[in-house]
Amino acid sequence: MANALLTALSADVRVFRRLAGARVRGELQYRSSFAAFTMAQAIVTFLDGVAILAFFSTVPEIGGWHRSEVLFLYAMASLSLGAADFIMGSIEYLPELVRAGTLDRLLVRPAGVLAQLLAEEFALRRIGRIVQAVVVLAVLLAATDFAWTPARIAVAAAGALGSILTFCAVFAMTSSISFWSPNTQEFSNAFTYGGATLAQYPTHIFPGWLRVFFTGVIPAGVVVYFPTMYALDAANPLGVPAWVQVASPLLCLPVLGIACVVWRLGLGHYESTGS
Repeated sequence: MANALLTALSADVRVFRRLAGARVRGELQYRSSFAAFTMAQAIVTFLDGVAILAFFSTVPEIGGWHRSEVLFLYAMASLSLGAADFIMGSIEYLPELVRAGTLDRLLVRPAGVLAQLLAEEFALRRIGRIVQAVVVLAVLLAATDFAWTPARIAVAAAGALGSILTFCAVFAMTSSISFWSPNTQEFSNAFTYGGATLAQYPTHIFPGWLRVFFTGVIPAGVVVYFPTMYALDAANPLGVPAWVQVASPLLCLPVLGIACVVWRLGLGHYESTGS
């Protein structure tokens, strides 16, 4: 069974690579448009950082976190969302396919539906948010004196990977709801882009109900915040144990499992338009 699963996964990866490659080649035929969109996405994300800088021009800290620490958190959240959007962003077209019944053409092809869906609207221009976040991280690492140790570097790297996978899962779960209710685009955005916006700030500064929601239900406030807290040895007003901070990236695993279940249930529920 494991071999069959690996074989199917390998086939889906090949399908995705070929279809996405064709999309990229077509996209690069219009290089001015590609450059403009990529730059615009980077600028929009950069404005979130400008808002943080403006905030710290009037106060020295927020919730015990200093400017460089919040900027690092912001960059990690932007990088995580950007990478997840780069990989999974095309799934946001699922509600439109469900409403029109055009998902049928993906179902009849000898390839995984998700791989086809992600490749059909794959856009290299989504890399703008990733580039901007990497630049911010590079500047912070060069301009600040964070006390890095091998353990802190490892937790920061694990946190980045865990948060990317978590946002990928959130993209899949929220978009899969369209199998039951096709008009869910704004609902999905509230959890993906909205969750990333909240993750740009220390979770402990938010009201209790919001903090519980974005840690216990949609863990965007955990997978970015806890690893960053450990990596930077930042203020810990909630008294979160160190082992929880270190282990928090593993939370992506059950979230990914739930996303897989929701996707399969939704796909099994799909009944087309009957035409």
